[in-house]
Amino acid sequence: MYFVKGICIYGKGSGFASPYLEFNLGKAVLVSMRNLFQKNTNTPSFYRLEERDIRMPEDARCEISLKDYGGGGIGNPIGIGGDGVIGSTVIDLEDR
Repeated sequence: MYFVKGICIYGKGSGFASPYLEFNLGKAVLVSMRNLFQKNTNTPSFYRLEERDIRMPEDARCEISLKDYGGGGIGNPIGIGGDGVIGSTVIDLEDR
């Protein structure tokens, strides 16, 4: 997978997010790019290639989440208890 960039995203509070990506392949593979978050931007540039060996059809479900570093989330006020989810999507690699 190659992640390029986010276009026009917003976090809660100041309107600026500190975004990073996280993705799951099936139940076995979880990749977090939390250490690569980009501080206070609405147009993050990721330009990141990620390769993983997976087993089909067990790991065919790919869930990609864009998260806000320290951004709260549903039921989580900003700065308390974790990172908020800005958005996510699911891709079925067998039926794309």
